[in-house]
Amino acid sequence: MGYNVNIIGFHGTTENNADLILKDKHFIPTINESHWLGQGVYFFREDVDQAMSWAITETKRQQKKRAAVLMAEINVDNRYFLNLNSREHLFKLKSMMKKMDEDLREINYGLIGEEEAIKNHIYRCAVLDLIPSEVVKVIQNNFQLEQPKTLNTLEFKRMDIEMHSIQVCVRDHELIEGEKISLHSQQEVKSHVRRKRRQTAQIKY
Repeated sequence: MGYNVNIIGFHGTTENNADLILKDKHFIPTINESHWLGQGVYFFREDVDQAMSWAITETKRQQKKRAAVLMAEINVDNRYFLNLNSREHLFKLKSMMKKMDEDLREINYGLIGEEEAIKNHIYRCAVLDLIPSEVVKVIQNNFQLEQPKTLNTLEFKRMDIEMHSIQVCVRDHELIEGEKISLHSQQEVKSHVRRKRRQTAQIKY
């Protein structure tokens, strides 16, 4: 029996990209063979801090000054939702993969010689991309993250608690309510600014 899944997602990016998304009221996905869950628009589910952490990393990579987090609402019928942390949905994925046998062999052949960690990452992306977007419109999975030293406490270890992120890949972009996309937070990347100032100070005229 179907039911609606409501997701509040947070998308980390640069301030420039955020401005464009807010203006156009839609996201433009990038194509990458090693996306975590295949091609689509990515969100951290109900985790603003992790989205901002990602945004800061991306801002530094692009040598921009400000990071931003956008909030969006995604509504999807459970029949088109694949939650890879769910027993039911893992059986659903297994059933779909049985029909991909020849394609899976071809993907594996193309990954010969790759390092194991990279191989697994690209393989997951390629397998999920084989699933038609009209069959699965949103994919979700938990991924363990490198935990900040400040969270590596004895209490957390005794309780067997570790930091994870819930990542959501939206394949059907019509499910993202454009009018509800909003700017949640911004942050100046101070290390970038300080580096620029040092570089400027070193210039000799």
